[in-house]
Amino acid sequence: MEQLTEIEQRREFQFAIYENNKKQLFQLLLLGIIGTGAGYYLGEELIWKLTLGMGILAAAGYGITSYKLGKWLKNMPEKRRLRQ
Repeated sequence: MEQLTEIEQRREFQFAIYENNKKQLFQLLLLGIIGTGAGYYLGEELIWKLTLGMGILAAAGYGITSYKLGKWLKNMPEKRRLRQ
């Protein structure tokens, strides 16, 4: 019983890590979009280019993390997936 509890805690921890990474990358993506717009509006080429690059990297990271989370959830037993 103790092993099952430990395994369940590890799964919840892994899920929390994926979810937190996904949230952080989404926030970084939004910041990149806002920064790109602001830099372009203000005519600051360096700002909009840097934030555009940051936004592209954040979007790629968000996509990869979403894919990994979906793949990880697919491998979860059906009963456990419904509880979360």
